[in-house]
Amino acid sequence: MRKPTAKSRPQAPSAENGSSSITTLRKALSLLDAVARAERPLTIAEASIAAGISRPTGYRIVQALTAESMLMQDEFGRLHVGFATLPLAAKVLDTTRLRAEAMPILQELSKDTGRRANLGILYRNRILHIAGAEKPSLPVLYARFGKIVPLHCSAMGKALIAHLPEDQVKAMIAAEGLKALTPNTITTYKALKQDLAEVRAKGFALSNAEHVPGLYAVAAMVSAGGKPVASIGLLGRDLDSVLATSGLVRQAAEAVSHRIERTD
Repeated sequence: MRKPTAKSRPQAPSAENGSSSITTLRKALSLLDAVARAERPLTIAEASIAAGISRPTGYRIVQALTAESMLMQDEFGRLHVGFATLPLAAKVLDTTRLRAEAMPILQELSKDTGRRANLGILYRNRILHIAGAEKPSLPVLYARFGKIVPLHCSAMGKALIAHLPEDQVKAMIAAEGLKALTPNTITTYKALKQDLAEVRAKGFALSNAEHVPGLYAVAAMVSAGGKPVASIGLLGRDLDSVLATSGLVRQAAEAVSHRIERTD
């Protein structure tokens, strides 16, 4: 039997080629993340800048991700996350124990208050909504699972970071900044620190139309092993009625914390 010549032997991928592939993958993931995190649909040029890559590279990556339905372009050429991400997201949500333990309590909270109840976790210096419950007749105000909101101006964000070490909070705020989204948004760390102290004292956090004009929220922290792992919040258009639910929100957060501890 003839021995294969050097020319006919399969060539192992070089370290250089492997490194290049990983770099390309990271760029693609960065661009996809930039589209997902944006508050409005981005153009390819805008997404490329947000991802820190060149425009030509951005165009090539968008073509590849669009072909795989990871991204979509609307009639104006702006980018949206594609349907191919849905099975991945569904798998994560369906296998997340925190979400499973919280859902019955969120449903009860929504029933008792007549408002949408949300569950969020810390994700890349922001709050990621991973669950929610509402009455079928309740109109949609803002949040749905998969929504990402800032820490400094959302009740759910403040409820969680109020119980984190200060150096960790400072690092996250430094990375994201304190962008003013409404006239009520906290824009200095000194003011935020004072607000977080009040959160710890009261046991709940409030967003006084700080994230979206005319939209108020109250939230409380969910803990596991004595550490903050999530927060539960309610939304509303009237400050007084939202504040009136703070006790129920705290009870719901405590109930989820107990369920997590019990099943650990």
